Amino acid sequence: MKRKFFIVAFALTIAFAFLYISIHNNKTNYIADADMLRTALESSEATGLSKEFYCFAKLEYNYTFTELEEYIDSISKKLGIDKDDESYRLENTANDIYRTIQVNGVTGSSDLVNVSCHIVSDDKGENQSYLTVNVTGDYDEGGLLEIKRKVVSFMEDKNLDFKDNLSLTGYINGKLDSNELNNTFRKVFNSAGAKKVEGIKDNNLISLSAYSPNVKNFISVNGNRVNLNVAIRYNSYEDKTYIWLATPVITKEY
Repeated sequence: MKRKFFIVAFALTIAFAFLYISIHNNKTNYIADADMLRTALESSEATGLSKEFYCFAKLEYNYTFTELEEYIDSISKKLGIDKDDESYRLENTANDIYRTIQVNGVTGSSDLVNVSCHIVSDDKGENQSYLTVNVTGDYDEGGLLEIKRKVVSFMEDKNLDFKDNLSLTGYINGKLDSNELNNTFRKVFNSAGAKKVEGIKDNNLISLSAYSPNVKNFISVNGNRVNLNVAIRYNSYEDKTYIWLATPVITKEY
């Protein structure tokens, strides 16, 4: 079952990034979704564990590889990647179909960053370029908002249309009973001003999707608007109940 949910999460990631599934983006509304996740996690009374930010942009012009390198260098500086850190890596890979340049590094706050530019050739031999930014790190209050603020600033400066996904992970000691689980979901949804859309339940896992009008970004799933995904799973080995919150959807294994 764990493998099944990993496959589903991976499929959502691909759909989110490459198929542009009916997503609506308001660049100036970036504070709302990051702040919604933070306050929602706090309302659950969980201890914050980690954060993740993912951003994807399709570049509308036929950029040269040198121009893409400049893009990567610019956004890496904005995120505060330390080039002198031993973890810093600048890599180039290429074959007949694609060419990629990517930077892996660490920020001053110890967040792990991957910035990648891809040039992909289609069946007609025409090139399409993509830019992705992925930032992961320990949970810190306001950290997710600051990351998004920097990335959005870069995207707006370059006049790029982008899609992003934000997530937070936390935990509660022990196992929650049925009433406690319901109360946790209720508090999270109330904090976000969200209403449940659909969900699944399997053994120790409950995953619910919801929509909050307080956040303008959303995706369409089976004709319904979704911009909040909350999952709770009990880990018997650690005796902890983990909670994942994401907007618009959870795209990682849980």
